[in-house]
Amino acid sequence: MSKKEIIKEDIATYRAYLLLLTTSLFGVVGYAIINIERLNVMQMILGIIASVIIFASFVILLKKYLVARKILGEME
Repeated sequence: MSKKEIIKEDIATYRAYLLLLTTSLFGVVGYAIINIERLNVMQMILGIIASVIIFASFVILLKKYLVARKILGEME
């Protein structure tokens, strides 16, 4: 495999993970909105922690994705 193909595969992987994290974040927030009256304090705290972790992971992967795209653009 050439370096260009490896970078393309990395970009595809980053896209898949970004989609997964976006869906997960919407799922956590949607669940919280639907069940807002039934959530206790511990569930709210865990939901907030999970949302922050998912969002931080999203930002880190987005930065890696953009760097990989930039490298691929410079190669062509």
